[in-house]
Amino acid sequence: MILTCVMFSLNIHAQIQSNSVESAQAIYLYNFTKYIDWSVSNLSNSDFVISVIGTYNEYNEIKKYMSEKKVINRPIKVVQVKDLNEMTRSEIVFLPGNKYKLISQIREKFSDANILFVTDNYMALKNGSCINFWMNEDKLAFELNKTNIEKQKLRLSVSLLNTAKTQTL
Repeated sequence: MILTCVMFSLNIHAQIQSNSVESAQAIYLYNFTKYIDWSVSNLSNSDFVISVIGTYNEYNEIKKYMSEKKVINRPIKVVQVKDLNEMTRSEIVFLPGNKYKLISQIREKFSDANILFVTDNYMALKNGSCINFWMNEDKLAFELNKTNIEKQKLRLSVSLLNTAKTQTL
């Protein structure tokens, strides 16, 4: 089923027209925080933590974009994870490329956490990702897996559900 919501898409598109894919991903990640509900009692600590598994480019762009932003009145802390043994509890975990294969290990390590897993690999939604980025012609789009989101005990707004280019229920 293909669903679109012009308002959300136009807002994001206007912000990213002249930016890189990594910048667009950062903007989307922040906007997802407005449409996903984490139980306040389950938030990790005083910071809202976004972990980036992998490359410096994604980490750098996300950190730069989030530098002054807050979620649920908490400052956003962006951390780059090079070794899962050093990973701390996070609200969002971004796994670019083939890093989606680490989702089950992260889920096992943080079994009581409500983590939004975000990826950019077409295989990821079948392997535990909640939201997946993909290129729709020359524009960044996203798809979501509602079942995976619910497994993480996150609540999804209807607005985000209707904005996804595709969804898996």
